[in-house]
Amino acid sequence: MPRVKFITTGHSHLVGNFSAGDTYTGGEAECRHFVEDARCAEWDEVQASGQAKPEARPAAKTAKANANAAPKRRG
Repeated sequence: MPRVKFITTGHSHLVGNFSAGDTYTGGEAECRHFVEDARCAEWDEVQASGQAKPEARPAAKTAKANANAAPKRRG
């Protein structure tokens, strides 16, 4: 997926508030809009060349997962 790095401060309904240095990974059309139309971002060359990969985030525990957990014993 394409990635851009913002060069200005602003707001978008896609990403919310952003500042210079923030990055966005998304669709080709959205990234092109930020770079070419809005001129508030530039292509992130590190991502494009494949030298860096996004960090994987651990899955968050859900209420359903907590409900299936065994009850704690008090003793």
